Amino acid sequence: MKTYIIQLEQHDDLTSVRDKMSWAKSPRILLVWPPRRRVNIRPLDMVLLQRHATSLGAQLGIATRSGDVRRSAKALGIPAFRSSTEAQQEIWSSPRSSKQQLHKRRRKKHPRATILRMREGISAKEPHWLKNPYVRIGIFSAGVLAVLVIFILFLPSATIRLHPASQVQSVAIPVKIDPQSKEVSIAGVIPAHLASISVEGKGNAPATGTMTVPEVKASGKVRFTNLTLSPIRVPDGTIVRTVGAPAIQFSTSGAGEVPAGMGQTLDMPVRAAEGGVGGNLPSDSLQAIEGSLGLSLTVTNPDPTTGGGDVEKAVATPGDRSKLSAKVAETLLKQAQAGIPKLIPQGGFLLPATLASQTVSEIYAPPEGTPASNLSLTLNQDYHAYYILEEDLNSLGALVLDASLPKGYSPLAGTLSVSPVGELKIANDGSMTWQVRADRKIAATFNQLDIMSRVLGRTRNRAVKDLSSLKLASSPEVTLSPSWWFWLPPVPLRISVETNP
Repeated sequence: MKTYIIQLEQHDDLTSVRDKMSWAKSPRILLVWPPRRRVNIRPLDMVLLQRHATSLGAQLGIATRSGDVRRSAKALGIPAFRSSTEAQQEIWSSPRSSKQQLHKRRRKKHPRATILRMREGISAKEPHWLKNPYVRIGIFSAGVLAVLVIFILFLPSATIRLHPASQVQSVAIPVKIDPQSKEVSIAGVIPAHLASISVEGKGNAPATGTMTVPEVKASGKVRFTNLTLSPIRVPDGTIVRTVGAPAIQFSTSGAGEVPAGMGQTLDMPVRAAEGGVGGNLPSDSLQAIEGSLGLSLTVTNPDPTTGGGDVEKAVATPGDRSKLSAKVAETLLKQAQAGIPKLIPQGGFLLPATLASQTVSEIYAPPEGTPASNLSLTLNQDYHAYYILEEDLNSLGALVLDASLPKGYSPLAGTLSVSPVGELKIANDGSMTWQVRADRKIAATFNQLDIMSRVLGRTRNRAVKDLSSLKLASSPEVTLSPSWWFWLPPVPLRISVETNP
């Protein structure tokens, strides 16, 4: 019989499969599942697809390797096969006959004899021995005894309060503070952390030194002599100087012209380039002309130059600079000492001995050698210091104390304290050592099962006596419930143990 085969894809669902079935023009439609893949078709979708195939006048079949899918299809009366080849070779069962077989299985009735036996079992009479009054009394007594046993075992309860003996555990620890370390070591090494701050300050101080400053410039007259047959013009500001070293320069005040002819002269006023008594020269001291005029003219001063003078002015001495620098640095140190602690996180210990500075810039005004009655300084410095964390100290203290913890004791929470002893020592190589002391309280520990085994089923007084042999700070307290009860429960579940250090 002609079969329309539909190869399903992994992404197919009820709607897409219905659309593919609508193109079928044959009396049988076979849906083929992809190998080793699942298709989003549920058992309910199979019912809908079967109805759709029926509306098309065709019979629906399924080919898949999945045993679960085949079983679901057969339960719905849909022919199921392992492959499309098997589907074309096998005979498809009629859906109507499959439904009739299912309906018959549902309507199958139990044989009448079986129903009678079930009815007799329901109406069976109680055994004759149960009517014996002694048996009834024994059963009643056993029930009452069971209730009493349950009462004795589970109703009474006991609370035991123990106060373990405690003591102080102390140890002195030599600590090495290492900025390169990243974690605490039981060998006594803890990491150091760096805190840095930049500070800037200004200061002023009077200058206490004096210096001679050339101030008044000397003046005089020079005579130019023509060495050529042409007139020579002398510009304003022509430089004439002495021949020796260092050369002292003068410049002409105004312009002039030397008449034509060899030996012709021109006198012109000159003024020293720099002030001071060094400009007071004797006659015939100025003998050189700077520039190309020296090829055409000669020069000399027929008279001495006069009027140059020096004055005394205030100037800062090296001592003034040193004192001002120390004064400003002291102010910056106070700023750093106040600012660095604010950079340390809560619980950190600052190591003041590690505080150090580095000068970033030091600017004096006026510069050295310049006369001034007042000296100012702008100083910029970086300060840094090391600190350690409290949690690192506590970790180190706990590690060392745990290593020497006495047997049968445990530390009490919140009692650990680590405090420095003495001052920080810094070696020449920069290594830092410190002495600290770690203290905490430790209390005796007890095994609850051992305590319960000591008191199970005992009287209160006997339990107190047995527990007194433990390491206790005071007598144990045993509370029974109900209060008029005499013995502790015989089961551990009804006993609670509380320890209050």
